[in-house]
Amino acid sequence: MIILNTINIPAHIMKLSNCRFLFVRAGIMGWLLINLSVLAESIQDGTLSKSMILFQIFCALYILDYFVHEQYMTSTWNIIAERLGSMLIFGDLVWILFTFSIQGWWLLANEVELTTTTIIANCLVFLIGYMVFRGANKQKHVFKKNPKAPIWGKPPKVIGGKLLASGYW
Repeated sequence: MIILNTINIPAHIMKLSNCRFLFVRAGIMGWLLINLSVLAESIQDGTLSKSMILFQIFCALYILDYFVHEQYMTSTWNIIAERLGSMLIFGDLVWILFTFSIQGWWLLANEVELTTTTIIANCLVFLIGYMVFRGANKQKHVFKKNPKAPIWGKPPKVIGGKLLASGYW
């Protein structure tokens, strides 16, 4: 049985993994649509700025990354611990859409021009953060699938049998 708050849904009717990804995909695609709407408004108003372009590129890369590495979501704590519940559904269908797009709404209302140096610095910070984010999530996913798989050529350090304490962690 899949427990959705107090409603029991037979697992053969709604596959748990399909439910999780249905909501996550809907939230991610909704976020993309809101961002594209903000971008269209910016272009239509003639207020398209470098900061808006950078914001759109960074978000689009993150969204694309989600779909490329979607299998890594199966080993995230909220998916494993909560399964399909109100927090996950609310988070995917409301939280992602509206909180992740706040920066775009703010940039639409407040024109911020970036210097070349600031653009380069932002790109470097994004790139470094993305590499750490992707590397850490990959390590965690590989560890969940095979706890003995080496991390950076060494055996993983584990706390309590489940918590990874080496590599990025």
